[in-house]
Amino acid sequence: MNFTQVKVAAINSIQWFFDDQKLDLMVGEVSDDDYKILCGGYGDLEWPWALSDIGNAENSISFCFKITGGKIPDGIAMGLFDTENETLSIYMIESFVRQNNTHPLSGRMVYFTLVSSLLFLEAFDGKTLHFVDPLNQDLEGYYKSFGFSEPYSYDGENIQSISIDDLRKSITDYN
Repeated sequence: MNFTQVKVAAINSIQWFFDDQKLDLMVGEVSDDDYKILCGGYGDLEWPWALSDIGNAENSISFCFKITGGKIPDGIAMGLFDTENETLSIYMIESFVRQNNTHPLSGRMVYFTLVSSLLFLEAFDGKTLHFVDPLNQDLEGYYKSFGFSEPYSYDGENIQSISIDDLRKSITDYN
């Protein structure tokens, strides 16, 4: 199978996880309609940059979470997969519903990004997950609570990393 086919299979596995857990969430890649919403100033992060620089790359992956049947993104994670280094690098993570405590994504955006990343890495026999350029020390500490490394500079970027084995354990241990 090619990159796109394996990516679709991984996203289908993520959807199966959501359905199995009865989470009332759906996942897919960023659609053309999502693109228009994000380029219209939706969210706090620089989505027009991410969609242009990351979203157009051949090795791009995005996880767009929505309430089942919803039309507007509730959360998005976006990154690039390096086949040579077997590494998924997530550059953008944002929950658009973090103030809505009753939403199934609220407070769990990073966790669902980790689950999605694990399923993606397993589909590609990947070895490592990077979170690139954490925005602040609070996020650095939060990511470390999931087993990520201390931030370090790699190839001109500030990253935190976790091996697939540690990622699997972190997800299993998550409460």
